[in-house]
Amino acid sequence: MEEGAWSCFARLPPGLADQSITLTLNWLKPKPLPDEFELKPDEVEGQPRRRNLRMRALSIGMGALLALSLLTVTAIDVTGRVALFSQPQASVFGLWAAASMGLIAFTLFAQTSAAEARYRRAAPRRVAYEEAVRRFSVIAVWRRTRAKTAFWSSKLDEAGFEREVAELLAGHFKTGQVMVTRTVDDYGVDVLICAGRQRIVAQCKQWKGQRIGATDVRALAGAKAYFGADRALLVTLSGPTEDKLQCADIADAQNLELWDGAYIAAAARAMQDD
Repeated sequence: MEEGAWSCFARLPPGLADQSITLTLNWLKPKPLPDEFELKPDEVEGQPRRRNLRMRALSIGMGALLALSLLTVTAIDVTGRVALFSQPQASVFGLWAAASMGLIAFTLFAQTSAAEARYRRAAPRRVAYEEAVRRFSVIAVWRRTRAKTAFWSSKLDEAGFEREVAELLAGHFKTGQVMVTRTVDDYGVDVLICAGRQRIVAQCKQWKGQRIGATDVRALAGAKAYFGADRALLVTLSGPTEDKLQCADIADAQNLELWDGAYIAAAARAMQDD
């Protein structure tokens, strides 16, 4: 995103954004739902559809049973006369039972046939929905990978870590206004975010085996003040490794958030099924 679009930041140095980075914003992409394609529950493959097929089969079976019952109740005597009413009480009951079964079977068959017709008419919308689901399945795998702590601790170099943090924060704050800054002279931040009326900055330190302490937290507080941000995040793999009490005090006083590898993975898991 170009700097001119960042109206939430009053002060933004020219050329701060790294224009070579394009984020996928996969954490923001919603899971496709049948309603979005004007599909009813029984117009897609699933439990309602299977139940409708079972009920249709049941209605056909009831119709066959009704026909068999009528053949059994209706007796033809040797002279060819119908003896249906030879026993009036039994005949009335038989007729009542047959009529009730017939009505139920007809109603079920009519309802399930209408549902089946809707299912067939919905084929183009269903195909589009299934294609959207297929595409989202790739995103779901992408998300599951990033919900594991090992991905953040062993799969990324420094630039990759910054890019993935930017992706994660886009989903965490539910905004597409996320900027990754240039690698040199970045004014102390790696990611800038506009989320509603909030201005948020983040410093990412993927350092392994290096100390993170009060100096880094104070530097982030200075960057937060420079950009006029409302919130600031220090995103690391281990959290502060020294001066922990001082880091916590500064963070609390300056409205800073200290994220470590476990917190990063937890934030990813919280959005995994969105």
